[in-house]
Amino acid sequence: MNVVVTGATSFIGAVTVRQLLERGDSVYAVVRPASSHLNVLEECVPAGAKERIKMIALDLKEIGGIVEAVRQNPFLQEPKGVDAWLHIGWGGSGSDDRTKG
Repeated sequence: MNVVVTGATSFIGAVTVRQLLERGDSVYAVVRPASSHLNVLEECVPAGAKERIKMIALDLKEIGGIVEAVRQNPFLQEPKGVDAWLHIGWGGSGSDDRTKG
């Protein structure tokens, strides 16, 4: 399956991406542009699965651009599109955003 995961650098997102890759799925990992947590996601990619993950740098404020971003980055072994979308990302989850009144 081809799966889109938003919030891919979060605790839940990174584990979800790892499990999808371990079972043989291909993953479009939606990450914030210039995310400081890319290393968390990169560490979760199992050996031999790097060709089945594509990072898409996209702020959730521009989520409408996700379809075009996926079209521009197809997985060659499965050109049929996307089978599932897991939307587990949200804006305002950083500590600065949580403490604003």
